[in-house]
Amino acid sequence: MTIEVTFIDAATGQPLGKSFIPAENLPQSFARNTNLELAGEYWHVRKAEPPTAEAFIRTGKLLPVTQTELRIVFRRPPPMHFIAHRTHSPEPNQLVIKLDPTTGVRLLVDAHRAGRREPEQINMDMEFAQEGGEGPAPYEVLLHAAMQGDSTRFTRQDGVEEAWRVMQPLLDAPPPVHPYAPGTWGPEAANELTSGYGRWHQPWVAT
Repeated sequence: MTIEVTFIDAATGQPLGKSFIPAENLPQSFARNTNLELAGEYWHVRKAEPPTAEAFIRTGKLLPVTQTELRIVFRRPPPMHFIAHRTHSPEPNQLVIKLDPTTGVRLLVDAHRAGRREPEQINMDMEFAQEGGEGPAPYEVLLHAAMQGDSTRFTRQDGVEEAWRVMQPLLDAPPPVHPYAPGTWGPEAANELTSGYGRWHQPWVAT
C-alpha cells in the first residue's frame, strides 16, 4: 500500500516579548528565524486509493502546557431524525493516545448517562501509571537502542529525504509570522487551518 503525504498550509507564530541575541558568527537571517514556531500545520494524507485523511499538527513555545499526544477524530455521525427530543448533534468519536510526559489512552464516545434524557460525550480513560506503571521515557528508549546498536527506532535516510520533500514548499514560500501572547495556543491564524474540518482540541492533561 502506497501512502502519499502532501503539505498544504501552515501558520507561523512568534511569542510576544521573546527575543534572540545572535552569536556574532551566525548569519542574521538564521538568528531571525530561530524563534519562529509552526503554530499549526495542515497535511493531506492520501493513500493510493480513497478514502483520504487530513492531519493537523500544533506545536510551539510558551504554550499553556507541554504535552505530546496523537488524537484521531472520527467523522461526525449522521443525524438521527427519529430521535426527536435530541437538542444537539452528536460529537465525533475520538481516540487519544497520550505519549509525553505521561502515557495513556482515552476514548471519547457518545453514550447515555444515568438520569440524563439524551446521550452526551463521555470519557473512557486508561492511565498507564495506574495500570502497572509508566514505561521508559522516550529518550531513555532511544539511548538504550543506541547502546544496543538497534537502528529500528531511528529515522532512515530515505525517511529523512521524504520529510524534506514534504516540507520543501514551506521552505520555498514561508508564511507570514503572527505574534501571539505567551500562555496562549498561538496566533488566530492557526485556527483558520482547521476551518471546514472541525477545530483544535484541548490536550488531555493528567490530573
